[in-house]
Amino acid sequence: MSTVLSATVPKIIILVVIFLYIGVGAETQRRKIPTVSYDNVVSCFPSLKDSSFEAELSLDSLKKRIDGVFTSKKSVLRYRNILIKSQVGTDTKRLVIGLKRWEKGHPVYQFYTETIKKGGEADLQQAPKDFLKAVPKDLLNSNLAGHDIIDDESSFIDTKPNKIEFYYKLINNKVSELELNDTRKKQQLKCELKQNASILPFVLCLCLKR
Repeated sequence: MSTVLSATVPKIIILVVIFLYIGVGAETQRRKIPTVSYDNVVSCFPSLKDSSFEAELSLDSLKKRIDGVFTSKKSVLRYRNILIKSQVGTDTKRLVIGLKRWEKGHPVYQFYTETIKKGGEADLQQAPKDFLKAVPKDLLNSNLAGHDIIDDESSFIDTKPNKIEFYYKLINNKVSELELNDTRKKQQLKCELKQNASILPFVLCLCLKR
């Protein structure tokens, strides 16, 4: 009995060590890319340094930090696509807002709607119409009435002081991509949320210098 037990204990210890090694290795691997991304953030823009980002970096938190360090002088919508589905039927349509041109220093937006077929093809439902500065809220609300929002994607460009430009994309009100450009120093921070079925979501940031 004692001989069997003494032979079994070392095996158990070995298995425990292997399990802990794999667990630590997996955790290290999970945190490796966010840490590298944080290093790239600080390399490009040292003023964005924040110890809370070292272990885990989220784009929502990073955008909040960017806006705190670099106050926006102007924020302009580039586009917005809203996919909606009827609450009483199966009809699906898309509301599209796009920056078309600038007129006397103000943006002009084009607005139209599409019906989405089962195969994913889109047919124009409401002809494009131009609006100065913004699409009226009552027009949007009238199209949204009686529908559920399936997906809401938008993109913005912010003008910051000292020739710094800030681009970001939102998907369902969460930041999915951002880009901070210092045109004077010719350097660019690009960050993106990476996710698919095979990996845990993580933020990848690159510092590009020209």
